[in-house]
Amino acid sequence: MSERRWTRDRWLSLGERRLKEAGPQALGLEAICEAAGRTRGSFYHHFPTTEAFVAALVARWRARTTDGIGEVALASRNAETASKTLMRLAAEIDPRLDMAIRTLGVTRPEVAAEVEAMDERREAIIAELLVRIYGLDPARALAGGRLFHSIYLAAQVRRPDDLRGFIDGPFALLFETLKASARPPA
Repeated sequence: MSERRWTRDRWLSLGERRLKEAGPQALGLEAICEAAGRTRGSFYHHFPTTEAFVAALVARWRARTTDGIGEVALASRNAETASKTLMRLAAEIDPRLDMAIRTLGVTRPEVAAEVEAMDERREAIIAELLVRIYGLDPARALAGGRLFHSIYLAAQVRRPDDLRGFIDGPFALLFETLKASARPPA
């Protein structure tokens, strides 16, 4: 490894890569220090515990894959443009990291809670767009948000290397159905 100083961001990038490649066990202190070619002291300089490291890793994942994407999509004044932006950005998420974080949540309740909150946030973002575009009432929009998100999650499992190819058909069908029954937004 390079001798340049390891930053917090570099540790987190390594954590993401190791989690995707080797699963949750790759985040143990010995394993992550060995992969970095660094000492425990270097790790502890940035993270007081491995739990803090995992929490920072999950927070970074959520910020990039949900909060940041939602912010960009919802900032658009045109709802249809916003939905296309959301679909494009969501298709760029690395499904291996998404699934690895979910796997980590199986044995870590604090991670499971973050995954649940992130899923609810993703569904709420989609629901808000469905209200804007199709004039759905909030309950139906949330049901639609859950349906779109469920298809996305299925694509991560079934076709991680071709998310867009997997979701385009079902999404188009849902959009056509929504358009046919839409009432103009208030």
